[in-house]
Amino acid sequence: MIQSFQIMWLDDPLPHLRATLEYATAKIPYYRDNPAYHLSPAELERIADLQRLPILTPADYAAAPERLAVPGLWPDRISFSSTTTGSLGRPRWHLQREQDRYAALLRASTSKGTSKSTSTSTSTSTSTSTAEDGPVTLVIHPYDQGGAQRPTSDPHTIYSPFLVPWHYEYILQLLQEGWRTPAGRRPIDHIDGFSPALRIYSTWLAQRGVDPGRFGVQGLIGYGSIQPAPWRDRLRRSWGATYEDLYGLSEVKHSAAASCPVCGAYHFTGPIIAEVLDPETRAPKQRGFGVLVLTEVYPYAELQVLLRYWTDDIVELAAPCMLADLGFRFRGRRSASLALGAGAGAGEEATIYVGPLQVGEVLARSADVALHTYPWAAFAHDVGAPRFALKLDKSERGDGREHVRVNVELRYSPALFPRRAAAVCTELRDALLDELTPLAERVDAHATTLEVVAAEPSSLQEWAKI
Repeated sequence: MIQSFQIMWLDDPLPHLRATLEYATAKIPYYRDNPAYHLSPAELERIADLQRLPILTPADYAAAPERLAVPGLWPDRISFSSTTTGSLGRPRWHLQREQDRYAALLRASTSKGTSKSTSTSTSTSTSTSTAEDGPVTLVIHPYDQGGAQRPTSDPHTIYSPFLVPWHYEYILQLLQEGWRTPAGRRPIDHIDGFSPALRIYSTWLAQRGVDPGRFGVQGLIGYGSIQPAPWRDRLRRSWGATYEDLYGLSEVKHSAAASCPVCGAYHFTGPIIAEVLDPETRAPKQRGFGVLVLTEVYPYAELQVLLRYWTDDIVELAAPCMLADLGFRFRGRRSASLALGAGAGAGEEATIYVGPLQVGEVLARSADVALHTYPWAAFAHDVGAPRFALKLDKSERGDGREHVRVNVELRYSPALFPRRAAAVCTELRDALLDELTPLAERVDAHATTLEVVAAEPSSLQEWAKI
């Protein structure tokens, strides 16, 4: 897991891009049979020339994943996307040697003093220390992503599923007794888990009167969905450990991005090439909002390679940082975000986006907002994401203004406590305007209105997936 921020892949990406494109057009039918991918060396003189290649959408991949794979190579493992949108997860095929190469890259980074250990958002956690007494990471692997991806030789990382009761007991035994090896007992130093698992397991321990602070865990990492601020604080307090959120996509290899200690934005740490493009024109963006587009790099992706993969994730570009060229803040899925000011005029910042992740972060701070429940962990309360829906309408006044409405389920009926419900809506509206600066600017300019509406518990038929 990532103990402190570091970028492991510091090479010039251009030679890697050339090698990846040469490999893909020679081995993979999807690229081999499309002339648009056959660029000459003169056409690929700088990393910006990547824009000459077509965009690969999730639908393109889902329609024919076998055409994006090397014929004759059989996967050693299959993983699945985490289905953030609620649809059926997309499979990815993996070779063992891909993961081993990635582990070697991380070990090389350790030898250069740039990192001690690392993890990705798809639970391919790899501890890079070779010492017998090196730190041990427990990976709580997402139950919906298939088997964990792990290096061939990895004495420092333990994997556990997380679904049925004996998994909880097994994790408790590991925390209490450590990992028993021929070299002796090895205590758990770090936990790398999908965000709901950390909340649910902490609740399970609390219900049994177990203090997680006594286990000596030094750091926690969460990923895959929102980790609300109240829970981030609780995890740090109860475990006596650091906590860090990762960004990443389970369908894109080595796409983990960690938050920067200098600027607070996300930077990619591994072998991946990233672009941010205008959601409509697909032109490169230098500031403002855009869609993240990722290119995997050979040989860390070999069986299947995704070139210019359209993630459909809306990000807001951060100011320049001394530690990395690209910094961004994740705002949410494009399909669930609201585009404001589209067609309002020229300029990169003519259109802004209100993403469900931003809104959810604010709503999760309120004790009045209802939370989702997990049917497979019915014993756990207050561990789900806030229940709300975003909607964009034109103003009923006919003045052309855009009207943003946030429908929020409360824990109680607004009809029973109307004054409290009205006060909560006012508090949430003020908090949203404090946090969502571009939206506040449009509201101040009378281009947009914002309304927060209280809803009955369990009344929303569709809600934001975060």
